[in-house]
Amino acid sequence: MISRLLILTCFTLIQPAQAHDPDSHHHHAAHDSSTFTIHQRTSRSLDVVSGHLTLSLGDITAGQVRTRIHNGHGHTLSGFPRPMRSGDHWSFFDHGHQYQLILLSLRNELVGNDSAVFRIETDPHHHQHGLTEHEKIEALIKAVVDLDGLVFLRNEDAYPPDKAARHLQRKWAWKGSQISTVDDFIKVAATRSSETGERYQIHLSNGEIVDSAQWFKTQLNTILHSEMDHTHDE
Repeated sequence: MISRLLILTCFTLIQPAQAHDPDSHHHHAAHDSSTFTIHQRTSRSLDVVSGHLTLSLGDITAGQVRTRIHNGHGHTLSGFPRPMRSGDHWSFFDHGHQYQLILLSLRNELVGNDSAVFRIETDPHHHQHGLTEHEKIEALIKAVVDLDGLVFLRNEDAYPPDKAARHLQRKWAWKGSQISTVDDFIKVAATRSSETGERYQIHLSNGEIVDSAQWFKTQLNTILHSEMDHTHDE
């Protein structure tokens, strides 16, 4: 009889501890698609409008981690890569929508890979006015394709518009880690040959030959002014 009472007493004392599992909040958060854990030196797709952005981490060391957000082509978003510490947050845009990447905590493991806990927040009422840096670059490449009679001069080769656009796309992907803005793109990918150092040129349909970088800067100004006029009309 005394043994049965002791067993019942122990069972009663154990029950509250099971009902108030201190990890229950953590398990609930794991089902929240906006909060996630990622190990150092790994990547994870982000839940954003386009569905094609990826967060990659470097080593977690000295209380911080190197973060990079890039698209399916390997192009890095403006503002990245960047080091982040617990509590840091950084805004980025995807298809006109604004998001915040928030680093909630860093976890240093005695055994196994260190990890970081992030949250993605979005403002459904915010829509970016104007083009993103990525969209500006795409608009510049499209300007090459759309210009009748354009010839892109690279070293000793003359490229028609479609071939020139493909070359610029490949170089953008190759030099992606150095290109965060449209100005970076012009400087790194559209100014000179990486092989010879010779400057690119544009042969226009009227016979004029102009410096490639200058031509792209002129095209960019046209694109930005057109976008400003469109925004004012909304």
